[in-house]
Amino acid sequence: MHYARDPQSGDFVLGFHRPRSHEILDATRCPVLVPVLDAALQRLREVSEHLPQEGEVLGLTDGQVVVLGLPGVRPQPETVEALMSLVDERLVGIELRGGRQAATIGATVLEVDRVAGLPPMLASPFVFTQAHAAVNLALVRHVARMARPDGQRVLELFAGAGNFTRALAKTATRVWASDTDREAIDLLRKLANDARLPINAKRQSAPRLLPKLAQAQIEYPVVVLDPPRAGLGQEASAALAKVASERIVYVSCDPSTLTRDLEVLDAGGFQILDVTVFDLMPMTPEVETVVTLKRRGTR
Repeated sequence: MHYARDPQSGDFVLGFHRPRSHEILDATRCPVLVPVLDAALQRLREVSEHLPQEGEVLGLTDGQVVVLGLPGVRPQPETVEALMSLVDERLVGIELRGGRQAATIGATVLEVDRVAGLPPMLASPFVFTQAHAAVNLALVRHVARMARPDGQRVLELFAGAGNFTRALAKTATRVWASDTDREAIDLLRKLANDARLPINAKRQSAPRLLPKLAQAQIEYPVVVLDPPRAGLGQEASAALAKVASERIVYVSCDPSTLTRDLEVLDAGGFQILDVTVFDLMPMTPEVETVVTLKRRGTR
């Protein structure tokens, strides 16, 4: 959510941007959000005078409790004291990051997506997680099923805190997971240690890593990737076509960059087996597209 204070009237607004605009529509209630998360976000109105003129708030919930993240908010003593008054049995933690300073109030790491058969993922408000738990579970199971990781060495790119990694590692001999987010990789390493999963998590850039692997002629039977909107890129996609020896599962949130990268993978010897779409943010145009590819001539 975004917030701002009118410089003339002093009115505080908290809500979402109007379509194709930077104007914030005040939302005293959001029926799409989990109620406990909606209630926690609304409590920021109680301490609005301690927040900057404008900014955003990040929220994370496991369905029972909530933690909030406030980027661009300096942890001044009076700000921290005001925010401490909000923490209770539902809003269990708040993290502030601003001016190269950080402060945590309460507990700011949650175990999310705790379901039978999968260890929960560790996350904070500043680490990417999918918005819809039930649909995300279907997405994770689909990716794991299409990857066929059983007894295989798996390379996972843009792994984050381990949304797919935890499922892939259940049957793979080892998952080599990479991401550029230091905090996400630290949480993934803790997940791997706690759940005793064969995961080797490294902080690396996929577009830089893949050409190095290709040049060294290092191959992985299975590669799973979930890049941001920018996609993988043509050069890295060409390298991916050399690194993946059998199967690729590409998760994308942007059809245009996905199409660009698929053209390169097609030229590199891969063919599409399956395309499945997941609506993780209902009532918005945002979808996740999962494309499964196999090398021509393999099973």
